[in-house]
Amino acid sequence: MATIDLVISCYKEDLQWLNAYKNIPFHRIYIYNKGDQQIQLNIPHVEVKLPNIGRCDHTYLYHIIHNYDRLANVTIFTTGSADMIHKNVQLDFTIKKVLETNTTVLYGAPFTDGVREMYNFQLDSWTASSEKNRDSDPAKHQLEPAPLRPFGKWYTTLFPNHPLHFVTFGGVFGIDKAHVYHHDVEFYKQLLDQFPNHSNPEVGHYFERAWVSIFDPIPPECLYNRQNQTITYSILLYLCVLLLITVLLLTKINPFTAVYPLFRSFSLPRFLRF
Repeated sequence: MATIDLVISCYKEDLQWLNAYKNIPFHRIYIYNKGDQQIQLNIPHVEVKLPNIGRCDHTYLYHIIHNYDRLANVTIFTTGSADMIHKNVQLDFTIKKVLETNTTVLYGAPFTDGVREMYNFQLDSWTASSEKNRDSDPAKHQLEPAPLRPFGKWYTTLFPNHPLHFVTFGGVFGIDKAHVYHHDVEFYKQLLDQFPNHSNPEVGHYFERAWVSIFDPIPPECLYNRQNQTITYSILLYLCVLLLITVLLLTKINPFTAVYPLFRSFSLPRFLRF
């Protein structure tokens, strides 16, 4: 059986969600702690303290560089906010597929020409999606500008003549060490140098869009279109609603008054919004 490591990049998040995976046969669990919190878990793990710079993408490169010669067969990378519904769905899917296939699992979106479609992408500010990681000082939401802007200029400089046809969002993916080894460790060190000594760098958002290209070539069967999974999710949700309405009708409860308040407060996770 292939060895599987789990790598978590955290800041202020509560990692108790990890208990749900205590029966998964991970070879090692690495927790890279970029905050001041004390990690208290009953699950065996290796904690590594890092300064709060670069967000999760910096952490992933750091792990690859410092474990290059002892990587597991597959490493699953995730953020500490994997309890958020859209990331939890992505992590569950990634773990399941890695256990099934013993190789790379990249869950995301296909692009006809990602470089052209996202060429002018750039960000001046960003607020963390996890409430626990948000800073109350608006000034700290300002991003440190990337060394090259916009995204297209940065991408074509680092990956010249390399098309971009698939992007995995959210900082959750599994990678086979054979795909990591498409490049030597110096390649990853050069990528790590792209990060400034800053907790909120714009270039992290560029890396999020470039992970597939970093590990290319990736076999098509390792790329999973999230929209296909969204359709399945929507069908299941629809069937659940029909079942709920049927039960309410059988119990002579007005389904509109019972169900409407639920839908009024319900909002789709970001990964389902297209």
